[in-house]
Amino acid sequence: MGFRGEMVIVSLMFFVVLGIEVVAGRTHSSLQESEIDRQLKLLNKPALKTIQTQYGDIFDCVDINKQPALDHPLLANHTIKMKPSSYPVWREEDAPLKNPLSLVMLGKERCPTGTVPIRRTSREELISAQNIQNLNQKRYISSLFTKRGHYHGSSVNITTNNPRVIKYQTSTARVRLWGGSMFEISFIEAGWLVSPRTFGDQRTRFYAYWTSGMRGCYNIFCPGFVQISQTTPVGAVLDPISIYNDTQYQIKVTIFGDKKNQHWWLSLNEETIGYWPMSILVDFQDTAEFVEWGGEATGPANLLSSAMGSGYFPKEGEGIAGKFRNVFILNETLYEAYPLEDVLYTQSTNPACYSVSDRRDWYSFFYYGGPGFC
Repeated sequence: MGFRGEMVIVSLMFFVVLGIEVVAGRTHSSLQESEIDRQLKLLNKPALKTIQTQYGDIFDCVDINKQPALDHPLLANHTIKMKPSSYPVWREEDAPLKNPLSLVMLGKERCPTGTVPIRRTSREELISAQNIQNLNQKRYISSLFTKRGHYHGSSVNITTNNPRVIKYQTSTARVRLWGGSMFEISFIEAGWLVSPRTFGDQRTRFYAYWTSGMRGCYNIFCPGFVQISQTTPVGAVLDPISIYNDTQYQIKVTIFGDKKNQHWWLSLNEETIGYWPMSILVDFQDTAEFVEWGGEATGPANLLSSAMGSGYFPKEGEGIAGKFRNVFILNETLYEAYPLEDVLYTQSTNPACYSVSDRRDWYSFFYYGGPGFC
């Protein structure tokens, strides 16, 4: 298949994503109080310990074998894996090129052995999720894509920003791995997001997302993603974040396949966070078909769109524009390798509002994003 065919496939995949049901829990067309209570009970498991962060988030230390992921019908008999059978071989960065890291801020406390931190879901968040279902959504991307291939994973450094986002909008910067066919889309992704509609605030947070078929889910808001780390939960606030024309902070996100058990693992700043079990991903084989790095802005069609990245166009450059750096794919032995230039191309759904820097060595770094107002 030629390059034009690859672009058609990715474009079709993008429009299928527009129709995916994004949930923050198991939403219903008309949630009654009893249904809300039922869902909260499923999501908020009994805690052995509770941690409240300086940002007001509550994390419950839940028995690792009773976490929400295992409520998925395909995971009823799942045995949790505490580590992958093999790890990526990360390259050592040159000190002068290395940005300081944004860290997950859970506080000085940690969960007891045998438990994992699960962010407590509020009643308001469930109601907000239902309201989102009733909104006509629009979505914009500004990304770097690979052509179709066999990809065992990816790692990338992403500067952390806090773009302008209002109620019912979401702005993300992430790496996404695509699997499946164009009519039965499966993908997994991770990075940072700002999402008042999901978390009720405008803070920059670490997140994971997966979809299989036509359903999608952030973090642990529906069964699926298995949390392993005791100190770094999905959904937590990242701090510090990049300062305009000053210090640029980053996170290093890695998603990789485990050939032995075929689960897909997530790490943040080279710490293993958890995994997506193979059994929940439709048509997601032991490799991904496409990899995408970039930003995405989503919100109601009747509102002007949110900012993406830092909120500035790529032409503003270092210290101002949002940035992806050390864009790696992982080979069969999980070594970081730069993708070949001839398998990369960019796509922006509305270049007047968001764009990707025009350069040939995208794998080294690229700028992305924009102010929005589409």
